[in-house]
Amino acid sequence: MELDETDRKILNVLVNNSRLAFRQIAKKIGVSAATVMHHINKLEKEKIIEKYYIEVGASAKKRFLIGFAGGIGWGIGLTLGTAAIIYIAGIFVSKVDFVPVFGKFAADVINSAQSNLITR
Repeated sequence: MELDETDRKILNVLVNNSRLAFRQIAKKIGVSAATVMHHINKLEKEKIIEKYYIEVGASAKKRFLIGFAGGIGWGIGLTLGTAAIIYIAGIFVSKVDFVPVFGKFAADVINSAQSNLITR
C-alpha cells in the first residue's frame, strides 16, 4: 500500500501521542475528523497500524526494580531477624528452670480438675 501525505501526517502525530482523538489529530494536520477516521481505519485494515501501546520509561523501570529488590531485602531481613530473636529467646528459656515457678501452679490446676471430676 502506498502512503499518501495525509497518512504520513497522521502516523507522525500518532507516533508522538497515540491517545489523541480523531478531532485532535484533524486539528493538528488541517483535515476533518471524518478524514482522519477514514485514514486510520484504512491504515489499521492494511496492518500499517497494528497496536496502540505505551512505553514505560527507563526511570520507571528502575524505580520498580529498586523497590522490588528493597522489598525482597526487607522481607529476608525481617525473616532472618525474627528467626534470630526466636533462637536467642529459646536459648534463654532453656536455661531457666520453670518447675519451681509453674510446678505448684500446675499441681494446683491438676488437683482442682481431679476434684471436679470426682464430685460430678
